[in-house]
Amino acid sequence: MGYVRESTAIRARYKRCSKAWESHIIASRALCLEAVAQCLSFDHCVVIGAGLLFDVPLAELAQQFQRVTLIDIVFSDETRMIVDSFANVRCCEWDITGCVNAFFDAVEYSATSSAALALPPPQNALREIVGDTRIDCIISASILSQLAVMPKLYAEQRGVYQRLPESAWKAWETSLMIGHVQNLQSQGQCVCIMFDQERMILKQSRTTLAHVQPDWTIIDRESAMGELPSDALYTQVQATHPHMIQREWLWEIAPPGEEHKNYCVRHRVGGVVAWQSLQDNKGEKISPLLVE
Repeated sequence: MGYVRESTAIRARYKRCSKAWESHIIASRALCLEAVAQCLSFDHCVVIGAGLLFDVPLAELAQQFQRVTLIDIVFSDETRMIVDSFANVRCCEWDITGCVNAFFDAVEYSATSSAALALPPPQNALREIVGDTRIDCIISASILSQLAVMPKLYAEQRGVYQRLPESAWKAWETSLMIGHVQNLQSQGQCVCIMFDQERMILKQSRTTLAHVQPDWTIIDRESAMGELPSDALYTQVQATHPHMIQREWLWEIAPPGEEHKNYCVRHRVGGVVAWQSLQDNKGEKISPLLVE
């Protein structure tokens, strides 16, 4: 379905754009460490969308927690080599939506027949991986708005995307995101979510003067979250994890010259850390289970 190819393309783009991505990576890693600071215990940390580890402070997580589980639908050999240097870290190659296999089968059936395409609902794959145990810290690393991207592209490639109205695709995409957040809430004492909020395309104004800093004008912008606005996400998380930190930053995902010399692509990234712990009057963190 293209997941391996996409991982390879992201690694290649990072090598070309590492300077432009630096502030995003710093902000992402800092948010992960803000989540660690809110933890009550340090047995198990789970990172979903760990991928190529660019935005994950793996060394710090491995030092803080007894065990760290990295989850993604595909891991590169390069990532596995890094992980092998940590005795308490493991890679788990798994589809966190729990429905990609069913989606693949549905697309293939529809592509080879006249049958309508049936979109499978998301499943709680997190529970399949770690069981019913409570997890001290769960990090979702910039995958929330990406969960439906590769499946939708695959449906287009197989010529069945148009068999469903756009409203059905949007509803399915939203269900994947909401299901993902609910799964994080259900098992994480502390939840950290990084997500793309908005995609912007900017055009550089023409100038013939070398000493003049060019201006950039936004010529197109669209929500990366579809029908799940950021405020709705924060409200959903805060219903079960009342203590919250919110962050926001810009990610120059395609700097000038990457796709066109006069254009660039920026993402507005959101970050949230939410936890269930409380503090006593001395400022010490205590479990809500101990509070009457």
